[in-house]
Order: sequence, then structure tokens, then C-alpha cells
Amino acid sequence: MDAGLAVPLLNALDAGADPALALRSAPIDYPALLRRSEFRNETYHRILLHRDEAREVRLICWQPGQSSSLHSHGAADCAFRVLRGSAEELNLHTGWQRHHADVISATPQHEVHQVMCTGEPLVTLHIYQRPLPVDQPSLSESAHVLVVGGGLSGVASALRLLQRGGRGLRVTLVDAGPHLFRGVAYGAAEAAHLLNTPAGCMSLDPEDSDAFVRFAVEHGHACTARSLLPRRLYGDYLAACVSQAVVSCPGKLRIVQGSAVDLEQARGAWRLSLEDGRVLAAENVVLATGHLPPSLPAACAAVAHDARFVRDPWEPGALDRVAAAQRVLVVGSGLTALDVLASLAQRGHQGSVLTVSQSGRWPASHLPSDACVDPLPLDLEAAPRSAEGLAQWLGIKLSEARQHGRPWQAVMQALRPHISALWAALDASEQRHFLRTYLGTWNKLRHRAPHELSDTRRKWEARGWLKTLAGTVRAVRPMPSGLEVELETATGVVARHFDRVVLCTGAATDVHQVRTGLWRNLVRRGLVERDAEGLGIITDASGGVITAHPSPQASESEVSRAVDESRRQLKEAPARSGGSTLGGLYAVGGMLRPVIFESTSAPDIVRQADVMAQALTAHHQAYVEVSPQH
Repeated sequence: MDAGLAVPLLNALDAGADPALALRSAPIDYPALLRRSEFRNETYHRILLHRDEAREVRLICWQPGQSSSLHSHGAADCAFRVLRGSAEELNLHTGWQRHHADVISATPQHEVHQVMCTGEPLVTLHIYQRPLPVDQPSLSESAHVLVVGGGLSGVASALRLLQRGGRGLRVTLVDAGPHLFRGVAYGAAEAAHLLNTPAGCMSLDPEDSDAFVRFAVEHGHACTARSLLPRRLYGDYLAACVSQAVVSCPGKLRIVQGSAVDLEQARGAWRLSLEDGRVLAAENVVLATGHLPPSLPAACAAVAHDARFVRDPWEPGALDRVAAAQRVLVVGSGLTALDVLASLAQRGHQGSVLTVSQSGRWPASHLPSDACVDPLPLDLEAAPRSAEGLAQWLGIKLSEARQHGRPWQAVMQALRPHISALWAALDASEQRHFLRTYLGTWNKLRHRAPHELSDTRRKWEARGWLKTLAGTVRAVRPMPSGLEVELETATGVVARHFDRVVLCTGAATDVHQVRTGLWRNLVRRGLVERDAEGLGIITDASGGVITAHPSPQASESEVSRAVDESRRQLKEAPARSGGSTLGGLYAVGGMLRPVIFESTSAPDIVRQADVMAQALTAHHQAYVEVSPQH
């Protein structure tokens, strides 16, 4: 130990200074500390300067790319000062910050943070009010998993891996931002945006269904398990779950901020390339990127780069550019369109709004949050194994519920846990028939809107602010005074002028439609295979990625055979601990639609993440248990 270098700090602490003030005011010999610095290639290096029962002083030396895991110092206060280089710090309360030389950062008790070196070699001086439990950071030889995606799919995957993987597992979550741990769905949400799944189904813990309800009550929301709560609140819940897991789980979680653009396999490891040139390596990769970006309709190609055309309503500030009196066309009449309308109303928008979609129909409504619905038994053994038969069977069940004074929503709620099994029971031709004949109706019934928002939408229509049209957009052309839109309806083609056009057609599902970024390169390398209907990619029942053919031009029969094999696996062992034909590559989220069909809501994703984590960690159990480190 170099206790002499720490004496000024210790004297300042003895005089009553807190760690941050001691770093700011103590007469420290910084040149001597820098001469003491020493770097290591395998991991960052911690040099002990002083340690007693009440405090600890360390010099930490970082090479570019080296990082601590997310960690808490419990009841101890700590602070560090940058002596050389610059540090990237993630604090779960305040977000990402960059600290240049001589900047001091303080971490209060129980807060969770991470420090990373992204540029030139970094040297930092740290004070801890209590000594650390270990002398060195986590071993780089431990098993490593890259989770690509920082929204719900990525968070659920990372947490279940940490909970199942033991101390020998390191998880690196790669997030493109700006909504860490929340994704677009919960990070870009505004006060008016509500969940469309009851709170009692939104827990991240499959064994504790009331976890989110308790969190909501603790944060001032009077609610029940049936309540449809603000999406922002769920984002806060996800971040809180990460913080809790960091403290309680033996595995280690690191966050890397950046956009993944390519993936390849070499020498038994996966190499993930980021947009800024960094390359991350691991034995396993989980693709948890959430929804694909919406496809640009051909009719909108002429205005793709026009500021008056809002291609992505979730882009920060996208709707702020819509003036209060402007005429707006909303393309789509699903849940995204309802959220856009709520955002416009919240901003005091007074101009006329027209929504257009092929059906001209809005999602059906959830029951009111205070409605009490008894469990509804369904005889699933009697469910037909054909698209037509299933449609008729479901129609009968809905009618029977009404005849007995039961809400039809109770049928859909009872059906929910069995959707994947019913889908898997259909062969490829019957699935295709269902998609082409009944998908629109199914989506209206299954993906329901909050009752309060449906009521509000009807009020908007009654006062003339909102009109809904069944039709299609044939063309959008830029004009000096706005955007000219050709609309085709049952009565013919009409041209209308709008000040803004907002695209709300929903996320893409066909990976072949993605022209840039990670998914384009996954397809190009033959690492993922599109299913015949463009619902997602082909995986086994645990989310392990299967490539039926190395070319994206695989025939429909080849793809169908691979989907049939996945379906067979799901029937025989829905939660098997298997791998995939591409060892170590898994997917969680919407890309699993070909096998699971309904795979985008929180309950679906949590189940997927649990099955994936069980499969992935099964072969890592031989790693030696080590002391908790960061």
C-alpha cells in the first residue's frame, strides 16, 4: 500500500469532510499518483492506497473499453476524481455523464452506477467510506452473454440470465438509447399514454405476479390488478428491477451505450460490431432489439425526407412540430394512432384530424379497470385445428358469453395463455389462411385499447375534432402549402390537403424489409431466416435461432419445413433446455411470432426470457463460484 499518498485525504475525512469535499479540498500530490498508475490489458486495475475498518482509498487505472459492472456500495458514500483522461459514468438515477480531468463525481448510499473508459487511458482516484469486500474486479474468463437491446425484451432477458446464471456469468447489455431500460414503448411515453395490459400481468418476475402492482401502490397509484396504468410508470418499474437485480444477483451486468450494426461468428465466439467501431465479443448473443422500424409505404416515398411527414411518431420531439391549428392526417387506426391522438390533445391541438386505415376500425376496448370478471373456463381440447373452425369456435364463445351476461373480453382473457398452443396446432396452410382472412379482426379483439382512451376518442369524434375513414393512401406529394394526399375509398379517389401526415402503420415484421443496421446484416450473413409469412425469424422453442438455408432466397417449402420443425419442438417440450443450430445465438421478443404468434406483450416477453435464460445458462453451471465483485 502507498498510504503516504492517501494521508491528505484521510486528514480531510478526519476533519469532517465527505468524500467529494475531501477530493476537492485536500492537498493531494497528483503527479505522484499518476506515476503510481499501472495498466493491465485483461481488466481495469485497482491499486490500494489505504484501507482500514472505516474507509478505503484506491487508484483505478483503465484501458480503453474497460468498465466496471453496475454496482452499489450499499450504506457507504463514495466519490471519485478523474486524474487523467475522461470517464463515462452511468448512474441509474441521473443517466449517462462524461467526466473530464479534475471532475469529481459522488455516488450516495445505495445508488447504482457504472464507470467506463471509452477514450484514452483513464486514471481515477476513489474514496469509500467503508472498505470494499474484494481486491480485484470480475474475472474476464467468466461466461459472457451479450444482450442487444435496452427495452423490455433486453431488460427481461438480462435479469433472467443474472438470476439463473450464478456468479460465473457476465451480461453486457448493448443499448442504443436514449431510453435506457425503458425502450421506446415506455421511455418515449407521455403522461396520457396508458398500458394496454392489466397491471397484474406486467410483473417481470414469473413467480410474483403482484410485483408491479405493489410498485405502483408504493409510488402513489391507487390501483388493482386490473388497472391500466401509465406507461411511464412501467418504465420506472423496469429501471427499479435492474437496480434491485444488480444488488441481489451474483452475476454481473454491464451496460454499453451504442448501436449494434453487425454480428459474425469467429473462432467459437460471437463478435458484435457497433456503429462507432467498437467490437464486443462473447460466447452467447441474445437479439432483444424490440420492434423493427416501420416500413415506408411506397405511396409516401416522395415525402420520406419532408419535415412535414412524421415517419416515426416516437422520435423525440416529432409531434412538437405539429402546430395547434394544423390539419393532420394520421395513417393507421391502431394503438399507436390512439397514442398520437392523445399526445396531440395533450398539446392543445385544435386543427382537424383525419385517420385513415383499410378497415376504418379502432381497437376494441378493455373493460373498465374497476370491472370484476370471474374466471371463464374454456374447453381447449374442443378447439378446432383449422383457421375457419377456430374462427367459428371463438365466435360461438363470444356469443355465449354475451347471452350469459358476461363481457366478451372475459373470453379473450381466458384464451390468452393458450394462444401459442392453438397457433402451433395449425399447419402452415391453415396459419396462412388465418393471417390473410382473420388477422385484422383478431388484432382488434386481442390488442385492445384502454377503456378511458376509447371513451375519449368517441368524444373527439362527437365534437368533430376527429374523423375516421376506411381507405388507403395512394400517394403523398409535397406542395408549397402542405402535403397533397390521394385517398382511395369505396366511393373512389379523392385528393385532400394536409399540413402534416403522421405514419402510424405499426412496426415491420419482415426482416427482408430492413435496409440498414444489424438486422440487414444478420440477413445478409445468413444468420437469421425469415419465415414464409414474414412474421419474424425461425427459432426453436427456447428462442435459439435456426437457419434453414444460408441464403435469404430460400424457397417457401424449405422455410415451411423449418417452421414445422420448430412447431414440433414447441408441442413436445415448450420449455425445453435446448440450443440452436447456431450455437449461442438466441432471440427474444417480436421476432418469435412464427412459433409463438403473440410475442410482443410484457407477459409473453417475460415468459420467453425465462425459457431462453434456462436454455442458455444450462451449460454454464460448471463455472466456479467466486466472491461478489464489481
